[in-house]
Amino acid sequence: MMNVIFVNCIEFSRDYRDLPLGIMSLASVCNLEEDINAAIVDFGSLYSSGKLTMFSDLDDNIEEMSDYLLAIDPDIVSFYGLCSSYHLNVMLSKRLKIKNPNIVILFGGPHASLTAVETLRAFPWIDYIGVDEGEQTIVPLLRGALKRSVTSLYGVAFRDEVNSYKVIKNPAPICNVDDLPMIDYSLEGIQLSSSVPIDVGRGCPFGCIYCSTKTFWKQRFRLKSIERIISEINILIRRSGVTNFAFVHDLFTVNRRTIFDFCKQLIERDIKITWSCSARLDTLSDELLDAMYNAGCRRIYLGIESGSQRMQKIINKNLNLDLIESLITYIQKYNIEFTCSFIYGFPEESVKDLESTLSVIKMIWEAGVQTVQLHKATFLPGTEMYKKHYDKLKYNNLCTDFTEQSYINEEAIGYITQNKEIFPQFYTTQSVATQFPYLDIFVLYFYPTISSYMPNTNAILSELLGDGILPLYSSFQNVVPDLFEKIVSVGGAFIEKTYRTGQIFNIIGAYLERFLRPNRAASYEIALFEMDAVRFLRSNDVSLTKDYSFDVLALVAAGGACLDADIHEISVLFSKSDKETVIVKYNNTESKK
Repeated sequence: MMNVIFVNCIEFSRDYRDLPLGIMSLASVCNLEEDINAAIVDFGSLYSSGKLTMFSDLDDNIEEMSDYLLAIDPDIVSFYGLCSSYHLNVMLSKRLKIKNPNIVILFGGPHASLTAVETLRAFPWIDYIGVDEGEQTIVPLLRGALKRSVTSLYGVAFRDEVNSYKVIKNPAPICNVDDLPMIDYSLEGIQLSSSVPIDVGRGCPFGCIYCSTKTFWKQRFRLKSIERIISEINILIRRSGVTNFAFVHDLFTVNRRTIFDFCKQLIERDIKITWSCSARLDTLSDELLDAMYNAGCRRIYLGIESGSQRMQKIINKNLNLDLIESLITYIQKYNIEFTCSFIYGFPEESVKDLESTLSVIKMIWEAGVQTVQLHKATFLPGTEMYKKHYDKLKYNNLCTDFTEQSYINEEAIGYITQNKEIFPQFYTTQSVATQFPYLDIFVLYFYPTISSYMPNTNAILSELLGDGILPLYSSFQNVVPDLFEKIVSVGGAFIEKTYRTGQIFNIIGAYLERFLRPNRAASYEIALFEMDAVRFLRSNDVSLTKDYSFDVLALVAAGGACLDADIHEISVLFSKSDKETVIVKYNNTESKK
């Protein structure tokens, strides 16, 4: 019996995790064979659950992970690699090979496929790389790898037997997604949550110059048949009782007629589920959203990327930004949670382009969109943007969504700086992202807190700094650079935990104290009052009493006017009527905030 371990991409930065559908599909295929026993190891889940101990030294974590894998006694270890953690796969696989030279090391996934030749040349301890989609090739690849004989196989990159520097890459055939076996969600190492992902198809037909997945999938759009998707839904309902699903596809709504038919079938068959998907703004319409909502759609992810029509053309996204008005209508009309994603830092992007993007972000945020994301542009292998600007790329330790900056040591830096063609995600050019390096984190965490929970403070800051996100960001950078950069420069793990533990509010509080208190005492008291209300709302306390040097309730009611008349100390009692409403009182009166 051949023992195979599929290692999920190593991410330490999140306590919540998406199921690794790619390697789950491969493991499910393998376990249909009598001579293969495949299991999944997800170190991110092992660490977040406390089953493994997170050390401050990355080398100690590599040692712990290697010992964990060796204890399972595998014949082959296959690493699934996203660009964010590819350096961790390289380090861990090297440690495994040192401890047990007989283990076959296999890499796979989009990043490994797109850098297969370069990876095999740079890292001799990696034996083979599975390229392209692997369901049709994984079984013969594993059998051939164990025998060290893969030259006649498809879907593999390997070193030439005569010249080890020569790498041969045999592409895999394109799968018929309806022919793929059902994913086994009961695999060891897999834990279902309240929302279960379903692989409903692959590929995006559009040609955005920054996107590597369109290169990996060769821009071939495929969607499973309606019958196949509904069959998978019903099986999961029967087996697990779950009724909330995430339809995993880069662009689910390409074919409107198919989605209309799918929604119609869900309704006619009385399949009562809720679900989410990814879409493109110009594939949506009122009629389609009506159908999707009635069939259970409650969450949609939209990649808008830029609020500049000039940049839309340059990055080949080519969205008509006049459709933003339709998006605002959708946000306000439907009970659907929209997540809108943007990118900044493209080489050709100007500050004016960035301001256009931030203006759109502000507009849709004020319209009621639930989540807005802003990401740094990242250079990924195989993309047109990477190829065009390769010679200008310089190593940069700025944290992005595609780099685990919190988990890099000297060994990793050596690999990264010596192999730009493998690790371009750690490189950048001069752009608005280097000019405003932490704007992405500011938009995701700081701005929503102030604009949503502190409306009077937001109005005061807009009056002082000017309307817009960029003036507020620049003020933060100038006033609290010590606190701000310490938080946002260390990567996703600390940022998310910081937000949940309230440290983001502490930074906002420090900013307001330094910026407002010296010269705008009354304004500072209003801000302090709103900060206290937000902290209280997030706490488990049932009541709170706070003293203020000004009559903040009168100031808030007057919109900050008549400051001289309200200079007297008051005591305010905070209480809660529900999880989302704070009641504030003084002198036997009350006002909801």
